[in-house]
Amino acid sequence: MRASKAVVKMLGEYGVTHVFGLPGETALPLYLDMREASFRHVMSRDERNAVIMADGYARTTWRPGVVELPGVGASMALPGLVEARISGVPIIAIVSDTPQGSERSNTLTEYPKRSMFMDAAKEVLEASSPGSLPRLLRRAFRVATTGFPGPVILIVPSNLWEGEAPDDEAYAQPRFSVFPSIRFRPSDDELLEAIQMIAGSRRPVMVCGQGVLFSQAWSEVQELSELMGMPVGTTISGKGSPR
Repeated sequence: MRASKAVVKMLGEYGVTHVFGLPGETALPLYLDMREASFRHVMSRDERNAVIMADGYARTTWRPGVVELPGVGASMALPGLVEARISGVPIIAIVSDTPQGSERSNTLTEYPKRSMFMDAAKEVLEASSPGSLPRLLRRAFRVATTGFPGPVILIVPSNLWEGEAPDDEAYAQPRFSVFPSIRFRPSDDELLEAIQMIAGSRRPVMVCGQGVLFSQAWSEVQELSELMGMPVGTTISGKGSPR
């Protein structure tokens, strides 16, 4: 299976409904295959706006936002990626780069992207062969949606899109199609201790962070607030959690 087609197939299996971005010559094979995709491509004016749209998509659907960026303008995505990194918003950024074998040959748009993205993403992945693309895409979804969610960059040299990837590797792991995909919880003893502290408080106050939104726990916030007569405040990223 052509590598670009494998990526499109897997995105569909992950339940992706929208991919944001703008086409460049380094991703033409991918865009040709996206014409028959189950998801919709949303054109943006530039890379910055594409990432911001993907961020908004993730915050409202609880699914990772997927964005395709031409390498030439990938640096413009940094403001949106940094915001997503700090706020814990999972984004899969597929960056179509200059072809392998053209390094240090004065290729147009060549510049070191891996180092540029290191502080703006949880992880920066770079495909070395067409066959590695499915595995790296699965890792991107897994890393983006587990632990503290955040952006993952997948850099794809343009010559890899038309290479062959094994058919049996082009599969998704649906468990990582939403976030948080693997939830962590305190022990029963710690939960009991927290309950006792709240119940024994004279003037408890609740401060809600973004975790309330990601957990869709606004009903629980309201119930506990009313039960305890507890005023509720929010952090900046938790705005909207009390309803």
